[in-house]
Amino acid sequence: LPQAQGRVLLGTLSRSLTGRCKALFLAGVNEGILPKQGSSEAILSQRELEELKGKGFTLAKTDAVLQEENDLSVYSAFTLPAEQLTVCWCVSDAEGKELKPSPLVRQLRAMFPDLPEEEDVENADEPLAFIQGRKAAAARLASAMREPLAEGGMPDALWQEVYDQLEDTDAVRAGLLFTNREKPLSPAEAKALFAYEDYSLSPSRLEGFAHCPFRHFVNYGLRPQDPDDFEISPLVLGTAHHACLQRIAEWLSQPSVETGSAITDPASRWMTVTEEELAEKMRQFAEEVQAEESEGVMNAGAKESYQSGRIAKVCTQFAWMMVLQVRKGRIAEMSFETEFKRGKQLPPVRVDTPLGTVWLEGKIDRLDVLAGDEARYAKVIDYKSGQNRFDPKLAENGLMLQLGIYLEAALGRGDVKPAGVFYYQIAEPEMASEADNLASDGLAEDVWAKMQSAYRMNGYFVDSPDIVRAIDGEVGPGESSQVFNYTLKKDGTPDSRSGGATPEDFEAFRTAFRRTLADLCTRLMQGDTDIAPRKLRKGTACTYCDFRSICAFDTAFEGNRYH
Repeated sequence: LPQAQGRVLLGTLSRSLTGRCKALFLAGVNEGILPKQGSSEAILSQRELEELKGKGFTLAKTDAVLQEENDLSVYSAFTLPAEQLTVCWCVSDAEGKELKPSPLVRQLRAMFPDLPEEEDVENADEPLAFIQGRKAAAARLASAMREPLAEGGMPDALWQEVYDQLEDTDAVRAGLLFTNREKPLSPAEAKALFAYEDYSLSPSRLEGFAHCPFRHFVNYGLRPQDPDDFEISPLVLGTAHHACLQRIAEWLSQPSVETGSAITDPASRWMTVTEEELAEKMRQFAEEVQAEESEGVMNAGAKESYQSGRIAKVCTQFAWMMVLQVRKGRIAEMSFETEFKRGKQLPPVRVDTPLGTVWLEGKIDRLDVLAGDEARYAKVIDYKSGQNRFDPKLAENGLMLQLGIYLEAALGRGDVKPAGVFYYQIAEPEMASEADNLASDGLAEDVWAKMQSAYRMNGYFVDSPDIVRAIDGEVGPGESSQVFNYTLKKDGTPDSRSGGATPEDFEAFRTAFRRTLADLCTRLMQGDTDIAPRKLRKGTACTYCDFRSICAFDTAFEGNRYH
């Protein structure tokens, strides 16, 4: 590049930005790249570096110093050009995964609302911009020819001329004919890969198939081995939370089980335990879980010990809220991790298809048997660490199967009617951190009410007075339940924003849901391995998929479309 007047310089922020310039082009202004994220792979922790520095030894810069240098580089870059600053970021990576712009972009938008933004900086409407060499032209040719043909038109004359020049290239010909579609397996091949003596599927596996048949094929047919990292992953945390809550619930339920009394009997431990007793017992259970789970990873270091301490704190707060919610209802029985499987307490969910029978087997996180005035009802609960909201339409379309399958399994008892399905988030609301170590009578009334609302269950249920009273017998006209997503208007009628359904609508949902299960099981047995990811409420089935590099899904290919 010319080192003279009108010159162009290429470089990095930290090393190349010296002196003034007329124009500056910043590339790659994406989240995690600019500002640069700190590395978590250092051998020494920040605390250890600080201790060494205090003793007169400086081995490396601390994160605080590196962050200050990074901030200075960014500030210098944005104030360097005299006439023009162009900020550029990518919307997706080479595999098509969405990339987010840097927080700096959001700050610029806030400071300059009228700042012009231009898409397609590659000048896609100017074919000559891509024909700078044989390789560059070949890379663009396939999509430039295929896209207009797919829409019933004709390619640009310039691209047709490029094709004439490159038609002897095998790669170009293959690119034009490539559709990126998978041939289905035969039913015999599908059974050899996916079943042993018969088809036995977990709810999460069938839901994964509904999200993308090809991902299911790779996961359960090819069965790649994913190496386990010795760290506290979200899966490890979720397992620990479940284990702690299961133990505390079994301890609370033990006297009721032994005497055959109801969970909400006035003498039940659920109704008499104090917050202090519960906290002490939870600390004991959390220590046991940390010692038993995940091969000691929870005691591997200071970071892990801190995260382990958070488990006890989060579960204690959650368990106390759970106790308060139980006290508002009428629960005859409660069970955790209830298996529905051949030879177990509950039978599996049977799905009959033209190709045979599929057995859906698994565990229900929590099953409550409600004691109504007119009947006994089954309420199933799935604990989640994220903010899940049950949507019956998504369930009917196969994208939210677990809770519906759990309910069908619970009804296999034969002595209960459906009450509803609920998600219960295991998390610590923001206001809880401001109220640490304070009992309910020590909190301001509005803060305590917000905390209770933050912990309430969300789901889809039969809106009948008998069932509502059994879940929360304290909600009155003009009030919202602190147990589940239910609100009464001042005249005593349910608010339209509540998640209830008439008994007839709930049965219609169950019928449609069973039909969806049969359709999905049939497609799986037929050998469907199509690269057909579903578009979800937030993102797509590809967003967190580990196999994107295998399927090479790209909407530029014929047949590659989100469903």
